[in-house]
Amino acid sequence: MRIQYITQGRKNFTADNIEMKTFDDCLPFKLYDLNILDFRAPSFWSFIKNNTSNSTSQIAFLNKHILMQSNLQNVMSKKALIFVILPQNIEIPFGERKGVDRWLKGKYESSLELRRMINEISAFFSAVFRIEVDMDYKSYEYDIQGENIKADFYIKNSETNYNVIKKANNRIIAFNYNNFIFTTLNVTKETQLSKILGDLNIISEPNSDVPSWFKEVKMFDDLDLVARIHQNKLTIKENLEENEKLNNKLKTNERYKSILYKSGEPLVQQVVDILEKLFEKKFGTFIDEKKEDFLFEHGDDKFIIEIKGVNSNVKSSNISQLDRHYLNYLEANDVSKEESQNIYKLLIINHQKNKKLNDRAEVHKNQIHDAEKKYEVLIVDAITLLKLLELKFNDEIDANKVAEMFKKVGILEIT
Repeated sequence: MRIQYITQGRKNFTADNIEMKTFDDCLPFKLYDLNILDFRAPSFWSFIKNNTSNSTSQIAFLNKHILMQSNLQNVMSKKALIFVILPQNIEIPFGERKGVDRWLKGKYESSLELRRMINEISAFFSAVFRIEVDMDYKSYEYDIQGENIKADFYIKNSETNYNVIKKANNRIIAFNYNNFIFTTLNVTKETQLSKILGDLNIISEPNSDVPSWFKEVKMFDDLDLVARIHQNKLTIKENLEENEKLNNKLKTNERYKSILYKSGEPLVQQVVDILEKLFEKKFGTFIDEKKEDFLFEHGDDKFIIEIKGVNSNVKSSNISQLDRHYLNYLEANDVSKEESQNIYKLLIINHQKNKKLNDRAEVHKNQIHDAEKKYEVLIVDAITLLKLLELKFNDEIDANKVAEMFKKVGILEIT
């Protein structure tokens, strides 16, 4: 078995079939039977500065995993077997460097245990490999083929989403997903590596006494066992593919629901996306004055929309601002009174965005009165817009029905 062992640390493995590489000079994974990615070296994590809340640290962290993802994507293959060794609870140096030491020991002002950054580390691996890797701290020694091997972390991933291939003391220490195998075991010697790979059925122990024809001998319940193993693999693959689809749908739902806490340009972009779904078209001809106001057409009707995300309840000033945009549009485009009858004003607003939905007060009747009687504006709050989208996805309304609802004034209510 030809193995590529990739690490930023000491090159401890000297077996003839193991080629030691770094993350910068590794070769295409398809050239090897097994590719081992070792993330335990302190030097790999040395970019962490001061503390995790520091913005410089976050930028460095982000840049690191983007670079790592780019490098690995260039050499990884879906057909290659990839064995990922997750880090131990090493100490990360930070502060001013006081000297040159290739192993980064004792040359910095202070240090930080990796377990203090467990959420960031988990996010790092999830981003790089596009696989959920949820780690937690609990140092323990595990018996692997008669040898105690330490692991400072274990995996918290849901067992329904991944194939658990090693569990000890009710904690997951190895799992696989497609062609990836992840472990938290701390491999320090070639003998340990061989035992772990054997224990996880990645490699089999060589036996020169077994003739080549021996595998053809089928007795007892061999055929049934092989068939069941094959069926289990197919079921696992189907479940993983289905889970991936479900997770992607959940992410899409969360993206829509994000209008309940967003404001500014992110809110505008997401609301526009929802409106495109409701009206079944792209609004490539939107008039955007960078004032959170838009205009789009549906049939003979035009809708001027103000999109707001605020911590307060709806204010009269929010409504009057939309009316000013409306009047400016009429003046700038020399719109006649007759033509203005087909132009409608919508205030789409995520009000009290810093509160839970149950804690948000209803829009005050004074503002509803102003919207209806004074300005002829329709108020559509964020949750109502999401309810409209839900009705659209359930085929209970179409674009024309939404347009008719948007022609009302006051506040849009969906029961």
